[in-house]
Amino acid sequence: MAESIKDLRKICQLTDCPEATYPFYSLFSIYVTKFFIKTKVTPNQVTFFASVLGLIGALLLLWQKTFFLIFSAAMILAWRLLDHADGEIARYKKIFSKKGYFIDLASTVLIELVILAAVTFGAWFAFGKVYALYFGIAAIFGYAMHGLIAEKSKMISREKADGKPSLFKRVYLFMRRVLLIEFFPEAAVVFSILGFADIFLLLFAFDYNLLWIGKVIYEFARPESKS
Repeated sequence: MAESIKDLRKICQLTDCPEATYPFYSLFSIYVTKFFIKTKVTPNQVTFFASVLGLIGALLLLWQKTFFLIFSAAMILAWRLLDHADGEIARYKKIFSKKGYFIDLASTVLIELVILAAVTFGAWFAFGKVYALYFGIAAIFGYAMHGLIAEKSKMISREKADGKPSLFKRVYLFMRRVLLIEFFPEAAVVFSILGFADIFLLLFAFDYNLLWIGKVIYEFARPESKS
């Protein structure tokens, strides 16, 4: 007997995911998961297909026209939905691998960088906003530094002895939500549709650079642990 949606949620979905977008996408991703678990499709194959959709959606942001932007929104939403479903499929089929994690991470970074580049050149070409190019370069730089220094830092995953997140981790997660970092792909589409692509670039140039600079300051300011 096939599991119900309620049962699948218990089996496949996380109860403690800190991502702000998780509750929304998990409402719908489970239906995609229910379809794929009946097939021989692997989580990595779903990840690959999702990445293709994400890249198409990201590239469409080059054309800052309503038709292309709506199509871009559909592709990016489908990517985000499948990006949640692949993990659910992996948990259901008990297929876990470092390769799968790497593919998922690498594809996400690539798509988000393409989003930044596409919005940058789209705003520049479509509206002649040269300053959008400067904002975009600053945003891409901040994104890269944030990934290398802040998000991938071992400090972020460090927890107290009692298993609770450290104060730094709680503040970091809070700031990601306040600064819209967790809504980055969706924000790119919304701002572009509203005609504020340059504001999007300025906002995320500020956001990403603020986070990595804050991480550096924290590391220099915190007391050295005694060995």
